[in-house]
Amino acid sequence: MEALEFNSNINSTLECPICMNYLSPPVIQCCNGHSICGKCSSMTEKCPECRIKLNQANRNLTLEKILEGIQLKCQFEECQVVTSLAKRSQHMDECPFNPYLQCVIEQCQWVGKEEDLLNHLKRTHCIKEFVMDPEGGFRGWNSKSWKQADWGYSIWNFNGEVILNKSMSTKNFFYLSIYDLGQQHKVKLTVENKDNKVSFVLSTNSIKNRHKDQMQFHLSIQEIQKHFLEAAEGLEDGYQRLTIKVQLLN
Repeated sequence: MEALEFNSNINSTLECPICMNYLSPPVIQCCNGHSICGKCSSMTEKCPECRIKLNQANRNLTLEKILEGIQLKCQFEECQVVTSLAKRSQHMDECPFNPYLQCVIEQCQWVGKEEDLLNHLKRTHCIKEFVMDPEGGFRGWNSKSWKQADWGYSIWNFNGEVILNKSMSTKNFFYLSIYDLGQQHKVKLTVENKDNKVSFVLSTNSIKNRHKDQMQFHLSIQEIQKHFLEAAEGLEDGYQRLTIKVQLLN
């Protein structure tokens, strides 16, 4: 299908009534024909236009096709990327010329500059910040069940060099993802006891690219339980602790 040129006359038709940005798939439509972004629809049960209850399965597929056909340049002057309206929102989030970040916590609508993100996370979402020794410090993960656990985000502050990390586990693996806020860092992660030692050197990923599939630090739950878990001090019986040494290499 030949791409359509963007016409400002249809600007308001393609705007989401909640975020006031261009609609981006999936586009959810109420029974009266009003459309809103899929992301925005997940935060409300009723249509903002007519207040009728929304059905998340009711998509406006025709409008989604139209969004795929309209090409528009990135709104940031330094960026020369031209993308479809369907993919524009994703590009804007990841664009290296975008001075703003969206909150990393799902459902939160905060948008601000990189230097303000950490204060927002600490004040609004009570994300913990740990002051770390650049030469190496230890962080611990406590849980009763090491399968299907979610520890969320925390902040490592190496004398002003900040790394945001997120950890969770599936049935088979423990994952730890590390992100930077503009300056990439190399980090060495070590798990050991008297008989076993595992080390990884990883580069941080930009927080703007956190939704992309990228290699994460991961360990087998079976190996963790077999070799590295210890009783968690100061917690009730049943909690076990995984300790990882974290070193900032640059």
